[in-house]
Amino acid sequence: MMLRNLILCSRGEIPADLVIRNVRIVNVFSEEIFEGEIAVKDGFITRVGSCGDLIGEMTRVFDGEGMFAVPGFIDAHVHVESSLLCPSQFAKAAIPHGTSAIITDFHELANVLGVRGIKMIISEAKRLPMRIFIMAPSCVPAAPGVDTSGAEIGPKDIEELLREDLVIGLGEMMNFPGVINAEKDVLDKILSTEKKRKVIDGHAPLLSGRDLQAYRTSGIITDHESTEIEEAIEKLRLGMYLLVRQGSVSKNIDILRGILEMGLPLERCIFVTDDKHVDDILKNGHLEPVLRTAVEMGVDPIKAIKMVTLHVATAYRLSRMGAIAPGYYADIVLLEDLRNFGVKAVFLSGKLAAKDGKLLISIEPYEYPKWALETINLKRKISSGDLTIRAKGDTVRIRVIGAKENSVITDEIIENMEVREGLIEADVERDILEIVVVERHKATGNIGLGFVRGFGLKRGAIGSSVAHDSHNIVAVGTNREDLARAINAIAEMRGGLVAVEEGKVVAKLELPLAGLMSLEEPNIVADKLRKLIEAARKIGARFENPFMTLSFMALPVIPKLKITDKGLFDVESFKHVPLIVK
Repeated sequence: MMLRNLILCSRGEIPADLVIRNVRIVNVFSEEIFEGEIAVKDGFITRVGSCGDLIGEMTRVFDGEGMFAVPGFIDAHVHVESSLLCPSQFAKAAIPHGTSAIITDFHELANVLGVRGIKMIISEAKRLPMRIFIMAPSCVPAAPGVDTSGAEIGPKDIEELLREDLVIGLGEMMNFPGVINAEKDVLDKILSTEKKRKVIDGHAPLLSGRDLQAYRTSGIITDHESTEIEEAIEKLRLGMYLLVRQGSVSKNIDILRGILEMGLPLERCIFVTDDKHVDDILKNGHLEPVLRTAVEMGVDPIKAIKMVTLHVATAYRLSRMGAIAPGYYADIVLLEDLRNFGVKAVFLSGKLAAKDGKLLISIEPYEYPKWALETINLKRKISSGDLTIRAKGDTVRIRVIGAKENSVITDEIIENMEVREGLIEADVERDILEIVVVERHKATGNIGLGFVRGFGLKRGAIGSSVAHDSHNIVAVGTNREDLARAINAIAEMRGGLVAVEEGKVVAKLELPLAGLMSLEEPNIVADKLRKLIEAARKIGARFENPFMTLSFMALPVIPKLKITDKGLFDVESFKHVPLIVK
């Protein structure tokens, strides 16, 4: 029996498989650092301290060279899809940066592939060296009836998913109005989760007062949407775990300043990334950047480490994780120091998985089924005529979406537009470009047409099959011909991102898995993304990452004016509105 071997090894009656010597061990329980050794047997830590008597003929000995030994990092809330990598490739990118586990909500994939897509990911996760825990998507679709999603996940589907061992809870409950208004379907999902004694993640931006208390009363225990100090402190006082987000776009670590100034404990604070892009991970790291920033802000290094280790394991009830102690998984990271958090070596279940930034283990590609790779289902090939916007008279007043840098929030702008030969065309000089959403799940033929300001294109078009949350095809362009070419190119490559100029695809990134993720190596995906962004800038794109901004133009749950396959949508009034203002 494995447990018997662990006990015998700990007692010194049988040798260890691995002994890591000459390290400074960070104890997240006592918040001490002491020099010592770590013994490992069958993937578990069996002793911490003096381990010389556990070294046998077959024992591997690793010299830690005085480095700091800390528990493997755990990202408590990350959407793998946002990296543009499939789970196997994400693991390759994240492991060398000390990430031993993630808790992820495949909400985006679920909107395309539903329950069977989540079960497919569970199958893949079981064979990966990095531990992947999954939260059952709670809001699929995010806005029923507003646009066309590829799937629906109801209360019975949630019950089915919660029976899976790797599904440890209910994903971010974005439908906070449904919670505080006690809607039956929403409460059924929450109750199913509680019956399984699993965790319920929250998503309640700017919710406060009685509404927040009602939300907390439901049993929801975490929230990653706090952007204001007062908001964060209120949630902490109600016993919620504060998931402090520091991703590639949304960076909210400043909410910690108020907590530190008030001298409040950090025991219910956890660092998460939410969305982390592949190029960001490869260039800057995964969780190391937020640890560095926290220490610069004045957070004690050991307390910062606890926010990506022990606190996560405690909040999400992950046994034998989050610490370097006997009986815990031998997921161990060796760091150069506790300020820059340079990762020198990573052990997963006692095996050396990465050293000096290089992955040392083999991760074989997962064989995805055909139905997961062929999800672009258009009614027909798109022509420029399908994208025509007609109007009567000489001039009209129209609603224009106002896009912003690094923001999912948009404005509603009213502009006068000339009507020429019965048509409204993009006005490049005024940066009023045509935006299109084409339904791609059920071949309905739905096409939403509108205009947007902010992208700055001078020619050509860009397009994407990543369009939160339903992930229809979205494109922005200066003319209908290039728009049609972009949309058709995305369909031809089974999903992805494209830049088009004068009818030619000048750059592309294929995303065949659900139209959201690549199957290629992280460095290849990062290189293609870089070239794609460069191509977009050459045709005038202003935003740092125009494709990321584009992906949120069809999100009908974040204000103000958005566009779906069913047309323009006013989020505040929660109804579709006409393009032309009368």
